Amino acid sequence: MSDQVFALKSQMIPLTVIELSSQDNQSFDQQLEAKVKTSPALFDRMPAILGLDEIEPIDESSIQKLLFTVRKYNIMPIALRGSDELKELAQKLDLAWIPPGRKKLQKQAQKAKEQIEASDIAAEQAKQNEQPEAAPEPNIETQPVIEKEPQQLELTAQPVQESANLSSEESTTAVAQVAPPATKIISTPVRSGQQIYAKDSDLIILSQVGQGAEVIADGNIHIYGTLRGRAIAGASGNKEARIFCQSLQAELISIAGIYQVSDDLPADRIGQSSQIELKENHLHIDTL
Repeated sequence: MSDQVFALKSQMIPLTVIELSSQDNQSFDQQLEAKVKTSPALFDRMPAILGLDEIEPIDESSIQKLLFTVRKYNIMPIALRGSDELKELAQKLDLAWIPPGRKKLQKQAQKAKEQIEASDIAAEQAKQNEQPEAAPEPNIETQPVIEKEPQQLELTAQPVQESANLSSEESTTAVAQVAPPATKIISTPVRSGQQIYAKDSDLIILSQVGQGAEVIADGNIHIYGTLRGRAIAGASGNKEARIFCQSLQAELISIAGIYQVSDDLPADRIGQSSQIELKENHLHIDTL
C-alpha cells in the first residue's frame, strides 16, 4: 500500500471580497481602475470573490462583463457569492459558489419580520373596522380659559428666545474653532474577516489585529497589540506613511502600494515591536 500523498485541512485564508451594489459595468470599471492605481502591486494576481449579495435580479451578461473587468486589472476571481440562483451561473463560468454573507441573511430575516408585522397590523385594522361605530359623545359646554395662562406663556417665552439666540451665536463660534478629527481610533480587537478603513486620516488600534483581518489607512497605522492580519498604510499613495505595532506577525504589510507578505518578512523581526516605513521604494522594518 502506497503512502498517503495528501491531507485535507481547514484553514482561515484571507481573501478580498469585491462587494457590488450595481451591475453598472462602466461605473465599476472607472472606480476599480482608480482603486488599482493607488496600489498596483497589491492587486496584481490577487484572488478575489465577487460579492453579489445585493444584486437583484441577476443578469448573466452583466456579470460576465463585470468578471471581464476584474480580470482586465489582473485580479483573479475565484468565486461568486450570493443567492442560490448563482449556483448554476457559477458552474457555467467555472467558478466556485459561496452562499450569501451574514449581513444579507440578517437583512432577509429583518424583511420577513417586517412583512409579518405589517400583516398583523393590517389584520388588526380590519378587525377594528368591523366593530360598530361608537355613539357620538354628548356636547358638553366648557368653561372659558382664564386669561392668566397665556400671560404666563408669554412671559416665559422671552428668556427662552434670548437663550436660543445666544446659543446659536455660541454654537457658530464653536463650530469655527473645532477642527474635524484627524485620527480614527478602534478600541476593540479587529477579528478575522473584518476590515477597518481610515479615510484621509491615521488609524489607531488599541488592541490586536487578528489573522484574516485587514486595517487600512490613508495615513499612518498604530497598533497597540499584535499584528497578525493585513496592515495597509498610505492607501491613497502617501509614501511618508508608517506602520507601528507591538508585535509583528503580519500576513501582509503595505505602504503606498509597496508590500511584503509573511514569507518575505525578516526572521529577526517576527514577533518584535516594529516600525515599518518606505525607503527608496522598499519597506524598511526597524525594531522599537
